[in-house]
Amino acid sequence: MKESQIKRVLGRIITGGYYDHQEIRKSQKNRIRDIVFRIDSDLDLTEVQEKKEKPNYSKDFNDNNIMGKLEDMKDKKKIGEDEYQYIMDVLEVMKSAEQEETNYKKLMREFVESEKIYKEFLEPIIGISGILSANLIKIYGHCENAQYVSSMWKYSGLAPEDGALPKRKKGQQLNYNTRAKTVTWLVADSFIKQRTPVYRELYDNEKARQLKLMEDKAENAPKSLMHAHLRGMVKMRKLFLSHYWGACKDLYGGEKPDTYVHQKLGHKGRIDWQEVVRRNVAKTKSKRKSDVWVR
Repeated sequence: MKESQIKRVLGRIITGGYYDHQEIRKSQKNRIRDIVFRIDSDLDLTEVQEKKEKPNYSKDFNDNNIMGKLEDMKDKKKIGEDEYQYIMDVLEVMKSAEQEETNYKKLMREFVESEKIYKEFLEPIIGISGILSANLIKIYGHCENAQYVSSMWKYSGLAPEDGALPKRKKGQQLNYNTRAKTVTWLVADSFIKQRTPVYRELYDNEKARQLKLMEDKAENAPKSLMHAHLRGMVKMRKLFLSHYWGACKDLYGGEKPDTYVHQKLGHKGRIDWQEVVRRNVAKTKSKRKSDVWVR
């Protein structure tokens, strides 16, 4: 097996492990937060709370302030010295867990930076962090199994079924990858916030079109402002995936059949992935975004 293949396989494992580790750390920290809140509020520590009854913690209990809150509770004799020290020791373990996540990120970065799809396509795009890139490469690879871009859309839950996007239904198996759906949503959300060239413009135009349909009371109009927003998000996610697919076919070799709307319906308008890169590089100019490792 080639060295690049080894790194790619291990990189995918590390990317999955990062999120597994993060979820465990977050859930444990939230349990500790709940215990501290119950002690401070004189609540029973063993009573099971219904989900709808779970408290909305004040800022005193967030990660930055909880240690100060514990000091205050100790001074007010709500907890003894032994209990205080034990909770502090547990929180120190959580700090060690955060360091482990940093170690995962270092390995993910080495994996991602060895990939052509990252260096040539993902890295220059504003709003695509290293961690998002690692997830995209883990999920889609080099699009070896996607002969058509429509396969990418279906795999990501973006292909309509009976006129609507597929949703979870009790007792029915999903026909899309939930992680792919989540990651493409995070990508699109980042594009909106970062005003990423090409993608943010597409979103704005589609949302405006959907709002016009609402205004005209068209039959296929969105039902709300949120519905119009989500339709814009879907269009942006599909365009991004078409660019990822096209970049993989160009960079790693592979047949790149024309899309249905261009081949069969004669659509002429097209923005290729190279143009997206050029426009994003032009906006960032000399800035480098390889140091942005978030989400």
